[in-house]
Amino acid sequence: LAIRYESPWKSLRSDYELDLGGFVIIASDRGNERDSFIVKRFSGPDMASKLRMLQRIRHVNFLSVLQRFSFEDSYYAVFDHMSISLAHIVTSPPYLRICELAAILFQILEAVSYLEKQKLEHGSLNCSNILLSPQGIIKITYQETCRDITSSQPHLADVKAIGYIAMELMQKYHKEDGAIGLEDFSRYPSDSDTVDFLAATTSATSAGELLRHRLLQNDVQKEQLKWLVGIA
Repeated sequence: LAIRYESPWKSLRSDYELDLGGFVIIASDRGNERDSFIVKRFSGPDMASKLRMLQRIRHVNFLSVLQRFSFEDSYYAVFDHMSISLAHIVTSPPYLRICELAAILFQILEAVSYLEKQKLEHGSLNCSNILLSPQGIIKITYQETCRDITSSQPHLADVKAIGYIAMELMQKYHKEDGAIGLEDFSRYPSDSDTVDFLAATTSATSAGELLRHRLLQNDVQKEQLKWLVGIA
């Protein structure tokens, strides 16, 4: 993807800022105001490493870069506009059905498994920086912060984060003691696959291991998630 050495604001208009696990600019195309984008600005000594990481990560469940700009010692990356994160799903009234929870977790784990194969770790996964497209596709953001890990290191940060994400999606809050687990089993019985999956996140050593859990062995369909975008 070629870098355009000009101000991004010649072709884009900055409209407002949005908190997606960190503030980003929401911009519209000056030639077609119906087209909206996420714009991130990078500067400082770690700019080059972040740009390399953005170029390196290529997976359907990561937000992809559409345009790149270099202007006045800063770098701008332009992404598709998605304003609904899993944090919005957590704060919306409906509780997820098991099939919907599985569809979300499967896509996140596919992305983390991809990172594992690249010997990378995201390190800061949470409900705020995981987006949901109108088509039901999970898109993870802030991949520029991914870090290299050695083969001898377990990928525990991302696996543990998936446990917290699953817990928050299931009961809409974290436990005060910071432990992974449910306090109310009325929606997900203690002997269910969902609760067993949650427990598995505390001992699993890779996303690949969690992908083999029986919760995710049924036909997982991302299309089941489309309606959630409308109510979040």
